[in-house]
Amino acid sequence: MLKRFCLFLTVLALFLCGCIVTPLKHRYKDSTPVKIGVLIPSHPGSDEQTQRFQTGINFAAAELNSANGVNGRSVELLYAVTDNSAERAVQALHDFDKAGVSAVILGGSSQEIQTVLPLMQQYAIPGIAALSTADRFSDDPEKEKWLIRATFTDSQQGTVLGAFLKYWRNRERAAVLVENSARSGYSRSIAKALREQFEEAGGKIICSGTFTPGKNNDALLKELLLADPEAVFIGATTAVEAANWVKRLRKAGYTGILAGPDLWDEPAFLKNCSGSPGDCIFTSLYAPDVKAGNNQEFRQAFRTKCFYYPGDCEAQGYDALKLLCRSIAYAASLEDFREGLTGLNNYPGAAAYYTFLDGQLQRSVFLKTLRPTGKEKSSAVPRYRLTLTPGRLELFKDKPEKEKSLWEEL
Repeated sequence: MLKRFCLFLTVLALFLCGCIVTPLKHRYKDSTPVKIGVLIPSHPGSDEQTQRFQTGINFAAAELNSANGVNGRSVELLYAVTDNSAERAVQALHDFDKAGVSAVILGGSSQEIQTVLPLMQQYAIPGIAALSTADRFSDDPEKEKWLIRATFTDSQQGTVLGAFLKYWRNRERAAVLVENSARSGYSRSIAKALREQFEEAGGKIICSGTFTPGKNNDALLKELLLADPEAVFIGATTAVEAANWVKRLRKAGYTGILAGPDLWDEPAFLKNCSGSPGDCIFTSLYAPDVKAGNNQEFRQAFRTKCFYYPGDCEAQGYDALKLLCRSIAYAASLEDFREGLTGLNNYPGAAAYYTFLDGQLQRSVFLKTLRPTGKEKSSAVPRYRLTLTPGRLELFKDKPEKEKSLWEEL
């Protein structure tokens, strides 16, 4: 009898464990507004990117509130400026909890997200990373469940660059340069993924090295030129440093492909890489002239209201709020929050197409290529698009020119 009773308790415990859910702390009720907290790194009046990011979020909120809101409830935005301070980010999460926010948009760096992620778990407030591309925000999988992302990751953009160089540009030999600094985790993750994808595809990394900004890197430059690679990945952590390497390599006579991460899509890179940067390829979160209807509708509607065409920051802020509201619409628990994205399959956002696959939000990765205009400090930017999901790179391995469902020259 005792054995049977113990067996019953064991079965009951297993059943209960399988049914455990993690309730959200601040669910909106009745007709009260849905409060969304937004962490921004600096004051909009002092930082152009922050201003643009906030404008995109506000535009999305206005659209929601002019329609049905979130299940008939209006959206109320609560902003907090962190000034890239961990202490201010922590205080902002405390304030959001007291204010009863349902979810948060994180617009700061990966380090800032790592700081506040434990508090999101503690307060049971889910969120979305709008701009950060770090592969991981925590070593604890349970903490990372509280966050979805509206960006691609460092490794994903490295994979795309490696595949593009080998499959589309038919390069066999490449070099990898990575900055040696406290911030180099970003470029190292991208470089590692690029190397792995390029070598898996049959290419060879014939030269690799690290450089220190502001130091004499002549020995590394000489080694690279003697190796004569067909493509070079420049893993700088600032747009200006990347531009300096582009100018230096071109001045030294290098004529191959130069590849870089999404920070090359910043105005500072185009302003400093000269009017003749040569053949350059880099990843990007947004391409304004994509022919997809959702992209063009967003651009026109945004310009009508805000009197200028949106860029990547506006599009990322817009998508972050729309995706977040979709996730919390019927969410009483963390599990509900994540399942709110389950049905996404090429969901047409303003910045990209989104797919929820294997518990993660996948999105389009854009590749951009530079062509000189002949004008100093100015470059034309034709754009290419790849929708990245696990395994799809194999679809254009043999005959990429026919895979128009994956790539589109614009």
